[in-house]
Amino acid sequence: MKHSQIAIAVATGLLLSACSSAPRKAEDGFKHKEATSVKTIVVADGQTLPNHNDVYDIPAQTLEGKLAENVSVLPPRLLLPISPGTSVDEKNPKTVIWFEQTEDIADLEATIWKAIESYFAEHNVEFVKLDKESGYVETSWVPHDLVTGWWLWESSTTVESRRFSFQLDMKPHGRTGSLSVSFLERRAEGLNSLDALDLDEEVGLGTDMLNSVVGHYDYKLRLAAEQRRVEYSQGVQLSQIITSNDIHQFAVDAKFAHSWLRVLDALTELNVLITDLNKIEGRIYMRINEPDTGLWASLFGDDDAADLEIEPGDYVVEVIRDSETNTFIQVNNANLEPVSKALMDKIFTPVAELMAEDID
Repeated sequence: MKHSQIAIAVATGLLLSACSSAPRKAEDGFKHKEATSVKTIVVADGQTLPNHNDVYDIPAQTLEGKLAENVSVLPPRLLLPISPGTSVDEKNPKTVIWFEQTEDIADLEATIWKAIESYFAEHNVEFVKLDKESGYVETSWVPHDLVTGWWLWESSTTVESRRFSFQLDMKPHGRTGSLSVSFLERRAEGLNSLDALDLDEEVGLGTDMLNSVVGHYDYKLRLAAEQRRVEYSQGVQLSQIITSNDIHQFAVDAKFAHSWLRVLDALTELNVLITDLNKIEGRIYMRINEPDTGLWASLFGDDDAADLEIEPGDYVVEVIRDSETNTFIQVNNANLEPVSKALMDKIFTPVAELMAEDID
C-alpha cells in the first residue's frame, strides 16, 4: 500500500510538471516563412490557358503583428464565476465579472472590498491607489513565480512582476456590482528579459489576476459559512422576561441569525407544522393540528401530533432583533396578538431544552 501511494505521488508530480512546462509556442518548424510565390501555370505551345477565377487568390499585403515562433499557442483565458452569485459579463467575458448579493452576505460592496484587500495583503502587495468612493484600485508590483521540479526538488522563482488596476461599480440598490480588471505593465525579474515574456497575452494576464481575486472571494465566503455553521451548532440559553408593555417573551443570548436557526430546529424537533417563513420580518408561521382520536392513532400513536401541549390552531413566532448579541422570541396568535403567560410557560421548557443542546 505504501509503495502504491509513493508511485501515485511520483506519477502525479510528473504529470503536473509536464503540464507546467507546456510549450508556449509551436514546436514544429516554420518553413512557411521561407515560402515563395507560386508561379503561374505554363501550357504548351498552341494551347490556351484555362479560365482563372481570382476568388481564391491570396492578396498581396504586408503582414503586421507577431508571426511564426512569436505567436503564442496558449489557450485563451476565461473568467471563472466559481462563487455563488457571480456571473461573467457577455460583452467583456475576459475582464468583467458580476456579483449578486446572496442570503449570507449582509453588505455586498464591503464583502468585495474585503476580498480584494485581503488577497493582496496575503501576497504582500501594496496599493498605489485605493479610492473606495470611485471604486478604483491600482496595485504595486505583483510577483509571478514559476514553479519547477516536483516533490522534494520543487523550487519557485520569481520570473516577472505585473501591475493591475481594478474598477468596482455598484448598482444604486447595492445588491449587484461588477468588478473589472485592466493590465497596466510588467517587468522581468532576475536574469529574465522582457523579450522572453512577450508570448503572454496582456488581456489574459488580467483575466488570470481577476480569477485569483474571485477565487479568494469565494474562499472567504466558504470560510465564513463554516465559521457560522460551527457557531450555530452551539446551544443558546433562554430566559423569560416581561416587557414594559406587559408582554411575555423569551430572551436569547445569541445573534438574530443564530437564534433564527435554533428556533426553527427546535420547532421541527417538536413536530410542529411550519406553514410559512419570513426571515426579513423574523416571523415563523406554525400550526398545531387537532389530535387524531381514531382507532389507529389510539393503538399506534399519532406521528403527526405536535409535542407542544397547547391549544390547536395557527400561531406566529416572532424572532425579534434587539442588538448585535441579543434576540427576543415572542409567540402570537393568528391575529398577531401575544399569547397568554400560561401558554408561554408551557412552551418555555421544551423549547429552552432543545435550544440549549449542541447540534452534532
